[in-house]
Amino acid sequence: MVTSEGTKVKVLMDLNSLNTGLGAVMLAAGAIDDVFEVLFLSIVVVMAKGGSFLELAAIPLEMAVFIVIAFISFKAISKILHHLDKNTKDETELFSIAMIFILVLAALSESLNVGYLIGAIIGGFLLQISMRGISRRHKRALITEIKLVALGFVVPFFFANVGLKFDASTIFSSVPLVIVTIILAFVGKIIGTIMIKPFSSLNLKQLYYVGWAMNSRGAAELVIALIAFQYGLIPLEIYSALVAMSIITTLTFPPILARGIKKNFGLMDISSGNPASRRNRKSKVARKVDSPNA
Repeated sequence: MVTSEGTKVKVLMDLNSLNTGLGAVMLAAGAIDDVFEVLFLSIVVVMAKGGSFLELAAIPLEMAVFIVIAFISFKAISKILHHLDKNTKDETELFSIAMIFILVLAALSESLNVGYLIGAIIGGFLLQISMRGISRRHKRALITEIKLVALGFVVPFFFANVGLKFDASTIFSSVPLVIVTIILAFVGKIIGTIMIKPFSSLNLKQLYYVGWAMNSRGAAELVIALIAFQYGLIPLEIYSALVAMSIITTLTFPPILARGIKKNFGLMDISSGNPASRRNRKSKVARKVDSPNA
């Protein structure tokens, strides 16, 4: 079920499609998807640890507490960043405050049994919103420094940990399991998005590519698999199959989306799912071509 916003954002940025209507749909759907997945995993982990019914019932309450504290923290970090932006020329203080904010939310969500993944994701979203009030120079420097630390230091250790627990021999000993896992991963996402056609203004082609975008994994999927494996919820064979599936689905998403954007003009325009909008857009293009100044 889970998707990876990190790999999806990078691909959309490379294709100049991040700030588009369909790009926003892909990111929003993936973020909501991840929240529900981690919530479900939290419930399963509590059950695996022999938790009582009261502990299960407390999970929604813990989520509510986290949201309230996250909102208060967001208000505080916005004011702090705005103050530092006006009173300092060094980005070190801005970077320190931003990292503390994300780590605090991650630790808080973990202590509330919500999962540190939820805290980190929400912390990143809130930090991005809070940075709108600071200067472009400080914002650019802050994003660059966070990317350097996250992608150059933290992420490699995480993937190294995943690789150390990965056993390639289990894949060859359970090929049918790997094949079925990969098929379910592809088909489940694409069929799931196409099924909502009666309730959506997007056309079938756009829904089809949203399904491929939901197949982008490579980060959150591995976190979920690693947590489940560490708690003994899944054996090594299933963990290895999930890792293999995560790698394959992530590698197939970028070229397919790039080919779709190249072959289908206006694919990422969310209004293009409406036939009337397509006709209006084509008529505008035709009038522009036929005009004397064209």
